[in-house]
Amino acid sequence: MNISFLSSLTLPLVALAALAGFAQDKPAVDPKVAEANKAIISAEKPCYPLKTCPVSGEALGKTAVDTVIDGHLVRVCCDNCVAPAQKDGAAIRASIEKAAIEQQKKDYPLDTCVISGEKLSAESVDTVVGTRLVRVCCKKCAAAVAKDPAPTMKKLDEAYIAAQKDKYPLKTCVVTDEVIGESKDMEPVDYLYGNRYFRLCCAGCKRAVAKDPEGMWAKVEAARTAKK
Repeated sequence: MNISFLSSLTLPLVALAALAGFAQDKPAVDPKVAEANKAIISAEKPCYPLKTCPVSGEALGKTAVDTVIDGHLVRVCCDNCVAPAQKDGAAIRASIEKAAIEQQKKDYPLDTCVISGEKLSAESVDTVVGTRLVRVCCKKCAAAVAKDPAPTMKKLDEAYIAAQKDKYPLKTCVVTDEVIGESKDMEPVDYLYGNRYFRLCCAGCKRAVAKDPEGMWAKVEAARTAKK
């Protein structure tokens, strides 16, 4: 039999065997862990503050990879940066929290502690839940937020909506362009994507905002600028 013919058969088989071995070596992801990670990514992505990969320094584009490290979202530019990010998780998390505080402090909607109700001051404590800034009067209240963040985040959501709703520049839905409240078949919705408020014609439009938040927010900002 022709040796070159045998070689042409053998090489593809070797390649397939190598791929099969790689697939077997790759650990299976527990469905429960995968679901939990998906929820973390969904919750933390809207306010994720970094625009560049914490490993390579490259800009995060459409091919960016969302991974979960130590219970929090970390966005990297490619699959090759996932492992290095995992090795430096604590430092990356610290940089995310620092950036979140810097970006969100200016437009923070409350001047009182979400736990005690006391006025915030220069001695107030800035803490981060996921990727969102929460300001409290003291370390004791910061611990209370960390122990049970849900009630605090509900108050914060309500405060962000209240702060932006009256100044919202659009009478139409950013998704459908329909006049909000005009249809008897659709109930208008106040939707907060991260800390950004959208007034939508119906609940069904939430998904479109979440799919293209920057594009939708650009419409809101353009309308705001046009009104000045």
